[in-house]
Amino acid sequence: LFYLVLIVIVAFVYTAGTGNASGPRSLFGYTASTVLTGSMQSELPQESLIITKQVDPNTLKVKDNITFLQENGSTVTHKIVGIYENYDQRGMRAFITQGTENGMADDEVVWADNVVGKVIWHNLFLGQAINYVKSNILFVGVMAVLVIGFFVALRVFIASGKKDPEKGDVPKDGPASIS
Repeated sequence: LFYLVLIVIVAFVYTAGTGNASGPRSLFGYTASTVLTGSMQSELPQESLIITKQVDPNTLKVKDNITFLQENGSTVTHKIVGIYENYDQRGMRAFITQGTENGMADDEVVWADNVVGKVIWHNLFLGQAINYVKSNILFVGVMAVLVIGFFVALRVFIASGKKDPEKGDVPKDGPASIS
């Protein structure tokens, strides 16, 4: 269980990293990130952890929540409110997006090539926990070392209290019987 939790933590830290100019980091087609603003508050509360899955942009439809890459390299998660099949006669799909709390659609269309993925899951509690860890990394690191040290010391203490029959702590024939 410990190693499973450790692997999950490493995977989330890897995918929640900043990524590169071509988009956020992905692990097996899934990307983890946290919601930074309240533009989708009614569906994806601010600070929520969201998991997006890479999908074929041709499968996306109106009302899907997508994460997309902007020109400056940052990502945004908004709802699709309209679709152009052949935008600007370029033969490519483009999406009109809008934050559910925004009064108007976003100014720029989202080209199919800029879609990171479709939101498939979100959780506010885990997002808040990740944000806490990120902002208090030194404290969390010290506490983790102390907890691991406690369990190592506990294991040594328990192991030292066991009786060893080879050392004569317990008779080899077992305990004496009472007659």
